[in-house]
Amino acid sequence: MQRAVAAAAALLLSALSVLVTQRKTTTQLRCRPSSEIWIIRHGEKAANASRTLDLDLSPAGVDRAQNLERLVTSGDWPRFAAVYATSPSAPPFVRREYETVAPLAQALGIHINVSFGAFETEALAADAMRTARSLAATDDCQSPAVLIAWEHCRIPKLRRALGCDTGRCRACWSDLDYDSVDRFRVFAGGGVDVLPPTSEGFGGGETTDFLYAMCVDKESEEPGLDCVPPY
Repeated sequence: MQRAVAAAAALLLSALSVLVTQRKTTTQLRCRPSSEIWIIRHGEKAANASRTLDLDLSPAGVDRAQNLERLVTSGDWPRFAAVYATSPSAPPFVRREYETVAPLAQALGIHINVSFGAFETEALAADAMRTARSLAATDDCQSPAVLIAWEHCRIPKLRRALGCDTGRCRACWSDLDYDSVDRFRVFAGGGVDVLPPTSEGFGGGETTDFLYAMCVDKESEEPGLDCVPPY
């Protein structure tokens, strides 16, 4: 009797093993290994009527940075495996992007990659793409995401450097928008999909008042920053 029970148990375990293998194989066939790249603008800065160079976040920007940390730690946002921000030690020496992602990076226990200055958008895009593909290759379907905090006038250039040249990707980012989030899915074997944009959810997002004074100034100073107003 005991032998019969043992044999039946062994047969059941064998059947379960086959079923798990089949399900894993089906899942592998149904999905392509991928990761995601998320792009955000830095948090709010102080009013700049004098057009002088402001380097740090305003109190509202600090609040936004802390809210981003809560989005990550609560599970509403991915637990990013890599975080990029504009280098504070390279021209124009701003710290806003770094300060925006510092709380969430600390919560995740990872260092912020500040290898690229504001004028190195294309080099940043290439490095972030390599990182995303490497992450995608380590998992069957969905790997951890990559987060980039960048200056808003340079985000259209960043989108194009990641391989998107649609109207949405060429659209200017409003001076008033601190809340929008761009997302890209990157496949391990090659290829990039543009995902629907989302938002941080704290206000200061896309608005019917599209202002581009800051970006118009930068277009004359830096080639490749041209963008298309969405109206």
